[in-house]
Amino acid sequence: MFHIVIDRFNFKFVVYWIIGIIMFLYGAVLQIQIPEKLQNVINLAVKNQFKHIYVNHLVELLLFIIIISFISQLLVGLSSENIILNIRNKQFAQIIKQSSYNLNKSYAEISNRLTNDTEAIGSLFSSTIPNLCKEVIIFIGSLFLLFRLNKELFTILMISVVIFAVFMGVIGIVLSKYSELFKQAGSDYLRVVLNLFENWNLIKVLNLEQHAVTLEKKQAQKLYKWSIKGLLLSIFSGPIQLLFFSGLIITITYVIGKQLDDGTMNYGSIAALIMLLVNLLQSLIGTFNGFLEYKKDIGQLKGLRHISEILKNSVNIKNNLATHKPVKYITLNEVCIKKKDKNILKNVSYEFTDNYYAIMGENGVGKSTLVKAMLGLEVISSGNIYIPENYKIAYIEQNPKFFIGTIRDNVSFDKPISDTILIETLKKVNLWDAFKNRNGLDTLISDTSVFSGGEAQKLSIARALASKFDVLICDEITSNLDKASSMLINNLLQDLSKSKQVIEITHHVINDNNRKILQISEGFLQEYEN
Repeated sequence: MFHIVIDRFNFKFVVYWIIGIIMFLYGAVLQIQIPEKLQNVINLAVKNQFKHIYVNHLVELLLFIIIISFISQLLVGLSSENIILNIRNKQFAQIIKQSSYNLNKSYAEISNRLTNDTEAIGSLFSSTIPNLCKEVIIFIGSLFLLFRLNKELFTILMISVVIFAVFMGVIGIVLSKYSELFKQAGSDYLRVVLNLFENWNLIKVLNLEQHAVTLEKKQAQKLYKWSIKGLLLSIFSGPIQLLFFSGLIITITYVIGKQLDDGTMNYGSIAALIMLLVNLLQSLIGTFNGFLEYKKDIGQLKGLRHISEILKNSVNIKNNLATHKPVKYITLNEVCIKKKDKNILKNVSYEFTDNYYAIMGENGVGKSTLVKAMLGLEVISSGNIYIPENYKIAYIEQNPKFFIGTIRDNVSFDKPISDTILIETLKKVNLWDAFKNRNGLDTLISDTSVFSGGEAQKLSIARALASKFDVLICDEITSNLDKASSMLINNLLQDLSKSKQVIEITHHVINDNNRKILQISEGFLQEYEN
């Protein structure tokens, strides 16, 4: 766990955190001294018959503790939140840059781990560890000074606790508002990361790793903002608590001086014992709760350790993709693909020289496997696939995925493309009329439900056009469309094939002279004239 936290990106924040912890624990040591200071104040007051109550040193100590507490919690909290931010961004960037995403877990689970498990680190370092250490120190220190209990003063303390609980409850209501906003930001971060992982193939094919990292960082920054707001409000509860107990101490001082008679103990000793008991009870409860929180946070960190292990053992599936050989077209050279002892493709060699190809075959024969191997998304058992140098490949899946954002975001991918060009691109695929009466280029895409039949495929073609591709690879993009929508998409692909290369996986045989048919059967690739 700690090697994830301590790296060159987080080193300075780790140093700040250590400084904050030292200050925090120093404040705990000072708190143990409060009962002794109280004892001295009361003894002096009794000595001069309460003509004067010397609280200067006590008040100075309390104010110093308040300042130390505020600064230390600020250091610990800010450094912890920055550590979380860096870990989230680093882990996501490492995952998205892998050639193979072989985590063997659903995208939802890995996204949840990036959101909640990193938050467990924040909880552990910003509150659990500091508070647990503080309560243990106060508990041990108070044990050495504990004496007998005064029931009358305990009544006063219990009433004070009720008042304090009501006051803190009001603060809790305000905090709950920020908590809800923070949860919403966490939910949004989870949704964005999940969406990015769902677009894995698109990101790899179009080399959009940096774009994906930028989107993740933007949402992580929002989560960080609400974390900081909640943090700043919550740390005020510490100084408020100390101020409340400062008033309580003065009240106890007055009551002790007026109500208690001389006995085996002096007045200062009795007041000190009461204060010590309060410290003892608080620290005992705090230690117990802190230990439970520590166990919970540590348990959540297993997911991050698992991610780190996966990243160390990832498979580079692009080893069989080569661009160094001077080829004019995509070329397969004795490509073999084997899965679970089954030969999917057997020594397939082919050169894609024509403009329009239709790859056909029964379900499960390896059509999508071949295409994904050409894209660098599938492991090749042997052979090579040669790609022309500086060749740009666009890819459309059967069910196209889109980034959470606007139409503009999903077509331009943050590239400096003018709105005029984007609109012209949408017009080329007969899509602009569908969006211009909504919000135009600012139409928000949260899921594919905003699309009617064929619109998702058209938008995929539009963003392919914006990327200025050399070859467009389509994986059964008309299989779930009605006849009219399928014809529209087929006409678009035919128009594109006049200037670009189109490779399409399809089940539908269309009689035209523009396509060259490739049939996959029993692991072999065979060419047919249409």
